[in-house]
Amino acid sequence: MLYLLRRGYHPETNVLPPLYSQLSGALAGFALAGFSIFLAADDLPPRAGSVSAALFSSFVSFVLLAVLYTTLADDPSSARRAVGLNIYGLPFGLAIVNLIYTLTLVATDRPALTATVNIGRLLVVVFGPVIVMSRLVVAAQKVPIYPGQGQLSLRLGWSLTAAQLLVGVVAIVAAAMLDSMPSLGVLPAFFGLGAATLVGLLSAFVHAQHSEARIRPAHPHAFLASSFAALSGFAVLTALAL
Repeated sequence: MLYLLRRGYHPETNVLPPLYSQLSGALAGFALAGFSIFLAADDLPPRAGSVSAALFSSFVSFVLLAVLYTTLADDPSSARRAVGLNIYGLPFGLAIVNLIYTLTLVATDRPALTATVNIGRLLVVVFGPVIVMSRLVVAAQKVPIYPGQGQLSLRLGWSLTAAQLLVGVVAIVAAAMLDSMPSLGVLPAFFGLGAATLVGLLSAFVHAQHSEARIRPAHPHAFLASSFAALSGFAVLTALAL
């Protein structure tokens, strides 16, 4: 077992893809149900455009992820599953945070739900992106690396996670000093949809690799940095929109 772990084989790469596929399908159903109920409503809230965009973005992302995770579950290569679990984690996390953002948006226009909005704001702007970033760092450690190419930098990963926390705190404090900008509310949906689309394109690259393929540490480092940029942009925009 120790030999397999050193070569980049991890038992969870066999278990997680089918579980994530089922969870993505279930969450896609919730997003579709919410979107359908919202469309059928006669009295739409002022932020209807942002709410519908976030719901639709989450629905499309979860449907695509359900397909990607299902394909990943059938892949016989542990190396490819490890890479897929890493890169699919970004749109999966953004789609979940997007659902929380949707609920927060709906509650924003109801004065009696101020406490709910405050909790949702913390989850969407601060804690959600930090949790997603930290899970991406953990998943990156399972990616098989070329021998002699060095190792993935845990220092870089956890530094990005700490920076993500700082970005969220600064964004939520700065937004509290400014007036809300509802016109920006639709933009976070494009982050989730864009991440899912990009990962969908990258999935072809993942499954085209050799069954025992190895990658250079620079690639997951670049992915973690890109994920940090996407999550930070999402956090800032949602802070301003809420």
